[in-house]
Amino acid sequence: MYERCLLSDKGIKKAVEEGKIEISPPVKDEQIQPGTLDIFFKKFDDWESIISDIPVGDTNEYLLGSQVSGCAMATQSVILDEHIGANIELRSTLRRIGLEYDSELFIWGKNYEACVDVRNPTRYGIRIPKGFKFAQIFFYPELKYHPELDCGFEVNKEEVIEELQRKGLFKIEPKLDIKDGYIVVHASEKARKFNPPDIIDVGDKNLKRYFEEINITKGAELNPGDHIDFETVEKIDLSKHIGIRFYRNLPIPTVMENLHKKEEHDTHHFIDFFKSLGADAGWVDPGYCGYFSVQPKKYLTREIIKPGDILAFGQLVYFPDGVERPYGSKGLNSHFQNRMP
Repeated sequence: MYERCLLSDKGIKKAVEEGKIEISPPVKDEQIQPGTLDIFFKKFDDWESIISDIPVGDTNEYLLGSQVSGCAMATQSVILDEHIGANIELRSTLRRIGLEYDSELFIWGKNYEACVDVRNPTRYGIRIPKGFKFAQIFFYPELKYHPELDCGFEVNKEEVIEELQRKGLFKIEPKLDIKDGYIVVHASEKARKFNPPDIIDVGDKNLKRYFEEINITKGAELNPGDHIDFETVEKIDLSKHIGIRFYRNLPIPTVMENLHKKEEHDTHHFIDFFKSLGADAGWVDPGYCGYFSVQPKKYLTREIIKPGDILAFGQLVYFPDGVERPYGSKGLNSHFQNRMP
């Protein structure tokens, strides 16, 4: 019935307390989210090489230039029990302004920090300050070795997903759409195109001034280097028992059928497909209620995105006992409850 297990906030706390997850310096309470652990930015490991042609200001800030990748180091090391796996995604703040990651989390020895390969596919530079909450870790235990750790379960069967909705554990409006075991979200008529200056600061409290509202009734053209935030038709309402991890692209029948409809000899479509394969579109915490948005990317080709087009595929995670602190709880610094992201 179920696939992988994902540690809940209760499971993460217990694993840390029992030394199954070692974090140094010690983890702060604010880092433990309903189903993930937040980590803070320290520096780019290869910073001098990636910014050589870009003017730099404050030494407490690091600049990732346009069309450049860099290894973002965290302020803490993360050591795992051999029966606990992990991967990572960028926080929504960075994703909404155009950044994405190139690979999953590397877990190194105690004298090394966690490292994330971050890519900036946009036309502008992005400045990140030290101490910025930039990514979140997902922990996947092998349940037979850690039955004592509280966790949720990935659900890939349509009938189970529908049953969880019938029980009132989550609601997708106006309707729930499931394809190949994933919850599908679609483009609405609303989107926001990001038109910033040559360099932006992720700590800018008023980044929304660079977003231009656009109506995509007749379609929106997405080209390499563009960054457009597409609002979904669907509104998501999750109880403390349900989280959803969205992906832009997956090797599932629905996606593969569409891929093979592209021009047969145009390899650029296939390159774009594989560059975005498994790319995260965002984790929705248990307890969240509101709308959702997705930021598709094109690398070599262009695409017209129209209302009703599929934007992302959601992997539902069911927490039988619920999380301890759902989205919006005191101490979590939740920002988007019941409003647009």
